[in-house]
Amino acid sequence: MERSSFRTSQRFSRDRPPSTNLNEADAIFTIATTSAARYVSDSSSDNTSRLDEALNGMIRHVSDVERVTRLSLKNRQLKEFLSYSPVILNASTTNIVTRSKFYRLLFSIAHHNIPIRRFMAGELRLLGAVFSCLKASLREELGPQNMIDILRLLQVLSYEKNVPLEHWANDLISFLMQEVVREPEPEWMPYCIAILCNLASASKSACKRIKISTSYKKFSRQLMKLLQHNARIIVVSSLVLIGYLDEKVRDMVYCTENVHDTFMCTFNVLTIGDDDCMMTRQIAADLLRRLVVSESPTTPGVPTLASTGKNVLDYGFFIGSIQQTARLLVVLDPRTEESSKIYDLLLAFCSLQQLRVPVCQAIIRCQPTETQLTTPLMAIAETASLPRSKFGELAENTTLKALKLLTHLLKECIEPHEQMPEIGIPREQLHELIAVCLDEKLEFGDEPSEFSDRIQKVQLGLRLAEVLSHDEQCRHHLLTICSAHFCQQIATWQFSKNPVVGHLTKPVKERTEVLEPVWTVYGIGVILELCRLLAVLKDHSKVHKDQYWQLLKDERIIPFLAYGISYGDQETVQQAFLTYSHCAQVPAFPSHL
Repeated sequence: MERSSFRTSQRFSRDRPPSTNLNEADAIFTIATTSAARYVSDSSSDNTSRLDEALNGMIRHVSDVERVTRLSLKNRQLKEFLSYSPVILNASTTNIVTRSKFYRLLFSIAHHNIPIRRFMAGELRLLGAVFSCLKASLREELGPQNMIDILRLLQVLSYEKNVPLEHWANDLISFLMQEVVREPEPEWMPYCIAILCNLASASKSACKRIKISTSYKKFSRQLMKLLQHNARIIVVSSLVLIGYLDEKVRDMVYCTENVHDTFMCTFNVLTIGDDDCMMTRQIAADLLRRLVVSESPTTPGVPTLASTGKNVLDYGFFIGSIQQTARLLVVLDPRTEESSKIYDLLLAFCSLQQLRVPVCQAIIRCQPTETQLTTPLMAIAETASLPRSKFGELAENTTLKALKLLTHLLKECIEPHEQMPEIGIPREQLHELIAVCLDEKLEFGDEPSEFSDRIQKVQLGLRLAEVLSHDEQCRHHLLTICSAHFCQQIATWQFSKNPVVGHLTKPVKERTEVLEPVWTVYGIGVILELCRLLAVLKDHSKVHKDQYWQLLKDERIIPFLAYGISYGDQETVQQAFLTYSHCAQVPAFPSHL
């Protein structure tokens, strides 16, 4: 089987400039779009040759991960070219060479650029067109490599949750199930079971279609056998499918007596990965998260320990597995989906009070080795310091996830003795990180997602500052970095710009529970984190003390507290109530509201 085009064992160069300028990229997309348009109008041999040449240029361009991550749907030429893809793939006149070039190109883009992948899978409905190519490949007997090229594109596209299952879905599912039970096992079977895993994870309809298939009984028996397979992607995909499809087998695999082995197996898949098949770690991380964290049945949106994870701390391998998982953050490129999923998993564990301390302590205790001098904690701090530009148009800004995890870890380091021990990260690096977070330029002309990221970065910077403020040496510098005047500027910006103020002045009947734009909620978090920080600094600086009480007396804080208490997540509600209790100390504060 083919290896992924990206070697995950190599971290990318932090300061390398983009290898291709925008004008060159635009020229490549313009030529490709023009060639595609001409081909759609007239699939002559001349137009076919021009299209193939343009596809070669695009394939060379996206062979570099950094270029792929910088691709954006805001580029009109690129978006128009992509819109031609399903048309060309569906056309009976398109030859195998041209189709093969499309498979390579679309896979390279979808594998490393999540927003464009979602566009392909959702709005473009590309899976149907790719499946038509699969049927043509079978009909014309185009060979194993052609089959693998098509299936790996289907695998990466089907990983998205917004895949619409249309008329082609039944035929695709039937084909995939047949390949999973086929004897002897075809070399493309791992892709088939991974696609089924993706479809079942994303859609109850897909699960239903699998279960009503005439070959389901044979398929179900095969899943149990595949748990002993030597390909990790097959094992973890089988575990996921069993969980969604077969209640009887699920109860056996995930029962109290056996779930220990299920956890050990899934952690092994996550930490070892699979160089021969992509997205193995993503599937393993998703499964571990579901096994440990679930939503509270009484309080929607509040994470709680899943029944399958209730004994996870008793497993002798758990702490070591957390450390091995964290060590992946040293070697993985933070722009990859693998890295993002590992941050998601560790943050999900930290969202549970029962796991936060042992998980954080496990990561903190990871020591340098002869082959790996950088600790996970150092790698997390490094990723948290990366500028957003390193992530291009990626929806998953791993910098923010790293900031959240770093704050959890440093809090665990500092809290016991109110002093930061030696952890391999200079205090100056953390001070600089906070300064960069708080110095975000907030301009309404930015894209909504980018603007939200900027607001959230300010919020997380304040949260990190509050944690570090309990260390005396850090606090001395924070009094300057977060000067009273600067804190006032942060509060004033939110009081004057945040839509929550206008939202809560409307009559109750005109209010909606969801407040737009998204950054508004992060802005509420900014005010709450600012209050927490000033509550610490006020005991060490008169000007910060004055600013603290001035902030609590400001009636403009009321909408922020009201919305946070009424509609915030668990953490926001707790912080809003804490801030309210501080405000209530002010005689003039209208606490009856």
